[in-house]
Amino acid sequence: MNKDIPKEHIVKLRHGGIEKEFVTYPGLLSLAHKKGLRRIDVSVVQLPDKENNFFAVVEAEAEFEHGTFSDVGDASPESVDPHLGPHILRMASTRAKARALRDALNIGIVAVEELKGEENNAVPSTPRQWDYIRGMERYKVDGEEVAKQFLKETGKNNIEKFTWDEADCLIKKMRILKNKEKDKK
Repeated sequence: MNKDIPKEHIVKLRHGGIEKEFVTYPGLLSLAHKKGLRRIDVSVVQLPDKENNFFAVVEAEAEFEHGTFSDVGDASPESVDPHLGPHILRMASTRAKARALRDALNIGIVAVEELKGEENNAVPSTPRQWDYIRGMERYKVDGEEVAKQFLKETGKNNIEKFTWDEADCLIKKMRILKNKEKDKK
């Protein structure tokens, strides 16, 4: 059934050192509508609060002509990206719906939204990125300062701890600096 998901809703991420495919929730929902989704309901099992360390649990139930499928999803500040912290309950809901839809649609790949926050957008940086950054640092004093500032902003102690996105962002900043230096010449 994975072949029924439009390619734009399949994301390839490196996970555990291996490139794997993941489906997006919008892709699951789109396919569900095409396959006769009648309804999808959610019930809050546990509201996030101080006493439970803001751990939310939601159950979702998806009804199709061929049956009703349910599953749970959870979320906490530790399991989502920092910018999603205020949206813990909605994230738990999305995860629960994704799991129920995957069962109903016989989708064997995990939804991106189900991944732990650090893994969700956190494809690890690559040795090629590290080499590029180090090369830029070595030859440009300003580049070295940009890298040091970026390390401070991210709270990381070395570039090998960057996510792919963080390394990409730093590389872009360093390229801008390099282009400005070229323009001065």
